[in-house]
Amino acid sequence: MELKLFYRTFAVLAFAAAWLCLYPWVYPKVPWLRGLTRSYSPLAWFWQMEEDGDPESASAASASSNSPLDAGPFPPSSADSLFVSGDSIAVLPPGAFSEANQNYQGIEALSVFFKALAEKKEQIRIAYYGDSSIEGDLITQTLRDSLQNRFGGAGVGFVSLLPSVKHFRRSVRQDASNNWYQFRTGRKNYKSLPVGIAGQYFTAMSSWEFQASSEPDSAVSGSASAVAPVMESKYWVQFGASPLFDGAQYFPKTRLFYAAPPSAGQEPGAVLGRVHAISEEERHDLPLSAGTGLLSCLALPAEKVSRLRLEFAIPNNLAVYGVSMETEHGVILDNFSLRGNSGAGLLNIRPEMLRQFQEHLDYDLVALQFGLNVLNPKLRDYRWYEDQLIAVIQHFQKALPGVPVLVVGVPDKSTRINGVMRTDPSIPHIHAAQLRAAFRCGAAFFSLYEAMGGEGAMIEWVEQKRLANLDYTHFNFQGADVASNYLLRFFKTGVDQYRKQAQTEARGESLPTNTSDPLRK
Repeated sequence: MELKLFYRTFAVLAFAAAWLCLYPWVYPKVPWLRGLTRSYSPLAWFWQMEEDGDPESASAASASSNSPLDAGPFPPSSADSLFVSGDSIAVLPPGAFSEANQNYQGIEALSVFFKALAEKKEQIRIAYYGDSSIEGDLITQTLRDSLQNRFGGAGVGFVSLLPSVKHFRRSVRQDASNNWYQFRTGRKNYKSLPVGIAGQYFTAMSSWEFQASSEPDSAVSGSASAVAPVMESKYWVQFGASPLFDGAQYFPKTRLFYAAPPSAGQEPGAVLGRVHAISEEERHDLPLSAGTGLLSCLALPAEKVSRLRLEFAIPNNLAVYGVSMETEHGVILDNFSLRGNSGAGLLNIRPEMLRQFQEHLDYDLVALQFGLNVLNPKLRDYRWYEDQLIAVIQHFQKALPGVPVLVVGVPDKSTRINGVMRTDPSIPHIHAAQLRAAFRCGAAFFSLYEAMGGEGAMIEWVEQKRLANLDYTHFNFQGADVASNYLLRFFKTGVDQYRKQAQTEARGESLPTNTSDPLRK
């Protein structure tokens, strides 16, 4: 009897060990696993994986290892280590914030953005970063649609090559082959490739030796009938327009963003790979050439189309970031959702990469909506998080000088305490830390927590209004629409205030100073 029990136990343990070893190999081949779980590398348990082209290395890269810059719900050992290097940007000392600033919004900090909206410049672009609260284009899809209806423009903006959750986003339809290597900030960057504007990069999982050439690409012309000598690719992505939003019913103009391998060493113009762009009835075979800087941008011959398929023939160390679909005028809003991130992961985007994306995308506003991933009911002192958020704000202020930053405060979240649902005790402390960080950096602040109704609001949103999910944390699509309307009113107020101020100054008068705003002193 004991011997039989021993054999059973041994069999169970052997099966578990075999599954643990085989899982990283099974993971990329089973799409539903990729949507629900994460992978890891058994070899990483024993030593650091070196960057190579093997599939095992690709699996290792998707491991969920916390970045030291993304401390989650626990404070880092030293807040000083979070600040980016280089010339510092002035930040007010902690003592500058007082009770008189509790209603601070810093709306004057957005005057440049409001001016662009009021005067309807050629293109007004917003980079909207957030955690799972905006995943699937929640909040931002309605905000984008509303702003485009008022100020012009069309297109869903920058779209990462692969979605974090398949078939969830409504503003654009995406699909892809299941053999891509995916890196998202907050994990260990085993391949050490440069992180893109969305905190991600994607590349081929398996190795393919592409012979780079600096010779002119004579096989490709502007016509769809040109045939290029390329291999048939097994790496593909495709995008479909959405009928649900006026500005998302077609792709006005499309650009592809990628980065040459750091060790490529080719001259500008050298061909590093190829992409087949298939839209409607046309097919274009295009070279992916090395640019003069870290980032390369390829204008795709796909304008005013509703479907686009991209097939890649690339080496496994060429990072592809995504496509931008936009008009040259009006409002373009890019959704950059980073699930499970406190916002500190954005520090992993190199300032030089931000600057080069800015040369192509020309942002007028950066919005930051984080906070849910630093919740810890046992903590009351969130000064470490305040310092962390200041580092993130300064990171963008330094890399994108003159571009205003808007901090969107954490929404309400409820949890069960002593058998009763109530607002998580962390929420007011996180909200206060975000308010202080925005004030000290001269950034604007919008309180989503107060707009929802303050303490206990999430309970009402879930149980009465049916605007949030049963986790008492995340909005559903209807709730996200309501939240976006709060932001829309905030923007509308700012535009109206800018117009009023411009008219007043034109008459030679001046508006009274807002003493609660450091920018107006």
